[in-house]
Amino acid sequence: MSVNSIYFFRQERLKFWSDPDTELKLAKETGISVFRMGVDWTRIMPKEPTEDFKSSVNFAALERYRWIIQRVHEHGMKVMLTLFHHSLPPWAGEYGGWRMEKTANYFMDFVRLVVDRVSDLVDYWVIFNEPHVFVMLTYCAGAWPGGDPNAIEVATSALPTGVYNQALHWMAVAHAEAYDYIHSESKNAMMPIVGVSHHVSFTRPYGLFDVAAVTIANSMTLFPFIDSICDKLDFIGINYYGQEVISGPGLKHVENDEYSESGRGVYPDGLFRILLKFNERYKSLNIPFIITENGVSDETDLIRKPYILEHLLAIYAAILMGVRVLGYLFWTTSDNWEWADGYGPKFGLVSVDRANNLARKPRPSYYLFTKVPSSFSESC
Repeated sequence: MSVNSIYFFRQERLKFWSDPDTELKLAKETGISVFRMGVDWTRIMPKEPTEDFKSSVNFAALERYRWIIQRVHEHGMKVMLTLFHHSLPPWAGEYGGWRMEKTANYFMDFVRLVVDRVSDLVDYWVIFNEPHVFVMLTYCAGAWPGGDPNAIEVATSALPTGVYNQALHWMAVAHAEAYDYIHSESKNAMMPIVGVSHHVSFTRPYGLFDVAAVTIANSMTLFPFIDSICDKLDFIGINYYGQEVISGPGLKHVENDEYSESGRGVYPDGLFRILLKFNERYKSLNIPFIITENGVSDETDLIRKPYILEHLLAIYAAILMGVRVLGYLFWTTSDNWEWADGYGPKFGLVSVDRANNLARKPRPSYYLFTKVPSSFSESC
């Protein structure tokens, strides 16, 4: 599928752009206080700003985003705004994307546009969502649009001078600059709260000979990016979905383990252990945590209810151990577009009938989730 066709489907995935109130109403009725949404860089800058900057900007789209964010507040929720949720503009992908320094410069043009227009309405900022996942799947594996690595890039991607570290370096540079700009220019009466959403799986070896592979995987993905930006974070967002069992160069499905419909291992204790690890590493910096994504692909809704409760208990156990967790965001309200997996995985508390004008039908887990915010506020 081409980049353009992927972008077309993403435009239509839930009609949030044209009809945000359907989704906002469903989210608000669960009782949540913070709604997470993103700004698509390509919508704001559909053309590379090589000549006249203003001609590369879609100012009408910027105003539309401001209106949508205002609608979030009118529904009684705060806003967590993500600036880069994997949506690299096609024009940036054509010249090399995050492998190039100029992408960091262009990204800052985008950041300034967004911050200057909506900062008075934003409560929490996520600059990058899962940066190392984006880099691996785009520039190392070529599975996501905008990468197209050659054989040499793939073979050398994990080396210190390889594309993996190269791209993450420029993303870290962009994060630091964006963090400073948001803090210096924010028009919100409250101090802006700025962080990153970092994907973490709990990994374990299938056998004795796989211990080294787990060690290498963790050394590349667990802490390096956060280490590089930890002085520019007001919170660390954790995206946690489950466990990965490593066997040789790939992943292994283990008999008797529980899996989601998309093949991800269900392991709530992994979230507890991850939070303790991260808290131990960064406790001297006093950086709190937010669970910015946690969810399960489960069209039958048989797994989702215990999944929610068990992961909330894991978070509560970590809090009892001294980990500062500011909040929890479930992924996601309605079934959505899951990048390379398309509309296959069903992560929503609400099902979406794509043959019937995107009609929504809350699953049983939706009604369970409505009890969560009030239960936690009463117990605090």
